[in-house]
Amino acid sequence: MSGRTVPDIPVAPHPPHHSAEDRSGVPKEYVHLGRADMVFLTAWQQLEDGEFSLSARWPAPGGGLPYDPGVLTQTIRQSGLVIAQAAYGIPLSDQTLLHYFDFTVAPGFRVDPEGPCDLALEVTATDPKKRGRAVSSLGMDVRVL
Repeated sequence: MSGRTVPDIPVAPHPPHHSAEDRSGVPKEYVHLGRADMVFLTAWQQLEDGEFSLSARWPAPGGGLPYDPGVLTQTIRQSGLVIAQAAYGIPLSDQTLLHYFDFTVAPGFRVDPEGPCDLALEVTATDPKKRGRAVSSLGMDVRVL
């Protein structure tokens, strides 16, 4: 870890941590979706302050693509919401806004074209800013493995 100080941030009740065998996923309320079948995250855990591990299951990409860019961006979005709400206490009822979203895909990145694919994500939360007692801004670096 870089030695940065993590501010005292209240922790919200966590969504269930599902085992690798349980594919029911993270509850749809934590990713602001109306349909559970659109939740790609299957589990998450906090490793240490600001460091998180998540798992996801993606459907096979269509059209001969190496991966579905929409599924990639939705998975990153869902990761940010789960971490912000469960680990940093952002209320489920709060709206969220992405001020900046940029990603790079490693050359040759592919997922199984024949069926669902299980992936790991590593997330580092950076620069949590508070307005009053609540976190109002949070940076995240996400790596999909």
